Amino acid sequence: MSNKKNLPNIPIYIGDWERDCNVLSLEAEAAWMRVIFKMWTKGKQNTIKIPAKSLQNLWRCSKEQVQDILNELTYNEIAEIQVSEGFIEFGCRRFMKENELS
Repeated sequence: MSNKKNLPNIPIYIGDWERDCNVLSLEAEAAWMRVIFKMWTKGKQNTIKIPAKSLQNLWRCSKEQVQDILNELTYNEIAEIQVSEGFIEFGCRRFMKENELS
């Protein structure tokens, strides 16, 4: 049997995604999706720590826009977010739950 974690796809639970992300702006939803992609490519990690400047590049936006998106993700309880000394750490509840089960 092949190793499924190397497949070029990511399972997205549409019901969960829409239930969680329908409250977000399109900008914040796309930003969260890019973080999820990074977590997935690193082996479906529960968390990922990204330098603030790299996050600006990943999201292609200004420092102020990054802060607005982080506030939106936090306010809507989309992700667990920790900010410390130039780094932002994101936690994904779905990945945490799935990794505990496997």
